Amino acid sequence: MRAVATPEADGRADLRRAALLTGLWVAVVAFLQWNAWAPDLSALYIAGHFWHQGDMALVYAAPPGFFGGPAAAWRPFIAAIAPPGETAFPFVYPPLWAALMAPVTALMNVTQFANLMTLVHAGLLGASVHLAGRLARPAALPLWGWTALGLAILSASSAGYTALSLNQPTIVTAFLTLLFLERLQAGRPETAGVALALAAALKLSPALFAVVLVADRQFRALAAFALAGVLLACASLALGGWEMHRAFLTLTEAIGQSSLLAVVNLSLKPALLALASTLGFVAADPTQPLIVFPAPPRWAGEVASLCLLATIAGALALLRGRRGERARLQLALVLAIAVPLFGPLGWAHYYIVPLLLMPGFLAGLPRGRALASAIGLLAVSFTPAIRFLDLLPWPTANFVWAACLVWLALLAQVLWQMRTPRRNV
Repeated sequence: MRAVATPEADGRADLRRAALLTGLWVAVVAFLQWNAWAPDLSALYIAGHFWHQGDMALVYAAPPGFFGGPAAAWRPFIAAIAPPGETAFPFVYPPLWAALMAPVTALMNVTQFANLMTLVHAGLLGASVHLAGRLARPAALPLWGWTALGLAILSASSAGYTALSLNQPTIVTAFLTLLFLERLQAGRPETAGVALALAAALKLSPALFAVVLVADRQFRALAAFALAGVLLACASLALGGWEMHRAFLTLTEAIGQSSLLAVVNLSLKPALLALASTLGFVAADPTQPLIVFPAPPRWAGEVASLCLLATIAGALALLRGRRGERARLQLALVLAIAVPLFGPLGWAHYYIVPLLLMPGFLAGLPRGRALASAIGLLAVSFTPAIRFLDLLPWPTANFVWAACLVWLALLAQVLWQMRTPRRNV
């Protein structure tokens, strides 16, 4: 006698398929990345090493203008631990993480640490797909289908590729941001606030998501965020002292005072500078594949900052005091796009959160707009398309312009949907 399927049994089978897909994906990523050198993650190890050795002045060492690889003082140690020809980028995280990393460097070498973090990061990315599904998965799409789609996005997009190849600690930030939103949806405001505080302790920009808490009147989550943030800041000050925090702030100021035009930096500031250089207002050659603007005019950063403020203010005005799951997630998606797009840096891996949420948003659009938006995302987010765009004149500038226009269009779509009562993310 054949067993009759039930919704509960179908749900468990769907969950098993999704878990199997995620496990296989994590295993493949670990296999491909095992023993690989990671320029970004290695910076964390190197900073921890200098902290452990007591060479505090070297923790935040960076080249003039920040961009261009490691500081000269780092090169001997990099040569001693890295394969020939490899490099590492400057350490740009709060002192807390270098202090916590210091004892780890005495327990394992950089390759062992990278392998451990490969497993952690791949697992967190798989979990991020699941969290995004809890937030934005259309009811008609089974969990295993959403999981397959999310893992495909991570595998083929420049966001996923750069995050995994660099073994980027920002993966943790993306996971914590999605966990913050999912815990809010699950009615766990205290956990949500702590998750957001941890994300902001790694990268300062997630702190802007506190706007979601204010708009949604999530005061318990806001209190948890503030308390956890204060405790983390006190721990960082206790371990690092004022001098290390001043060094960290000095480095972040140096980043803001320069700009980089590259296919992995998708933000408005370098796009505006590239446009100004083609018009002869800024001294730079837009035909080069990579351009560092060491002292760009202030107006570019000011325009980008004004765009960020105007976008947040506009989103809040469009919500008009509305609260709840839909309004909260729409505002979060606006921030997930606007923060990297209008911030001082918009590294490709900063777009993991909006890319994982985007299928749910597109499912709520009219078919024509959804298809056009998906094609635009394919053109500027996926590695094969990027290689095709490299064939164009001024490949980097053209690509950054195209990417900014696509993300601006998507941002406008989200803002437009905030005016309507239709249910989508």
